[in-house]
Amino acid sequence: MIAALLVLALGATPRDATRVETSAYADGEPRSTRTLREVEPGRWVLDGPASGRYPDGQPSFEGSWSGGAKAGRWRYWHANGLVEAEGDYVDGKPDGTWTFGNESGAQRGSFAGGVATGEWTYEWPGGGTRAKGSYSAGEREGTWTWFARDGAKVEEGAFRAGERDGTWTTWHASGARRSAGAYGAGRREGTWTWWLADGRVEKTGAFARGLEEGPWTFSYSDGTSAQEGAFRGGKEEGVWTIRHENGAIAQQGSFVAGRAEGPWVERRPDGTKQAEGAYRRGLAHEAWTTFDARGEEAERVEYADGRRVGGGLR
Repeated sequence: MIAALLVLALGATPRDATRVETSAYADGEPRSTRTLREVEPGRWVLDGPASGRYPDGQPSFEGSWSGGAKAGRWRYWHANGLVEAEGDYVDGKPDGTWTFGNESGAQRGSFAGGVATGEWTYEWPGGGTRAKGSYSAGEREGTWTWFARDGAKVEEGAFRAGERDGTWTTWHASGARRSAGAYGAGRREGTWTWWLADGRVEKTGAFARGLEEGPWTFSYSDGTSAQEGAFRGGKEEGVWTIRHENGAIAQQGSFVAGRAEGPWVERRPDGTKQAEGAYRRGLAHEAWTTFDARGEEAERVEYADGRRVGGGLR
């Protein structure tokens, strides 16, 4: 009977046996330590404390495993000693409040089952809110706001299922509006307007499915018209007029699918003609003539799809 019991004892595999594994850098300095537990003969899983260090000995991570999954509080550090991330794991997934940091600032928010949820805040280095908003099922949802270092609003708008949706506004450092318009499913839609810091309109026009569509106008810093024309599917289409800062026409001609096409005229600030010719598929084509300040022909050049093929000074 005693002999039989000894045989059984010697042949039994110990349950919950543990071992600690370590690794080192090439110079022998410790790199990481982890604990494993034998859950069945020959199968070991991470279970217990784990930690890591940088070559200079500073900590790189610290936490625990349970049954092969990260569990409880974990901390991660950058090589410069700044905390990179800190929070809890449940069944191997981030859960509850987490904080993150780097040289660009910090952020704080919550996870549920590894998915971002609830309100999150982002801070500038040294403090001060840089952005804030909420997540739902891991996607940005509802109103989000971005701030300058002095606390002034920089941008604000809403998200729906992670896509920009609804009215969005940006501001100049002075607090004056910089732009305003709407998004639909992450793409600009409808009329958008941009303003200069003094409140004058810089440009305005419409979007359709994220692309410029229909008439647009652009202005110089003093508010005078710089150019006007239309877009179709994000490309210039039809007659465009480009103006000098004094309001006089500088260039005028047509576009087809974003490329200059047909006759174009160029004028000086005093209104006198400087050049005229034609384009084909965005390239100078056939005769182009330049004029001197008196309006007399100075040069006539022949082009073929952008290549000069003849002509010269008069």
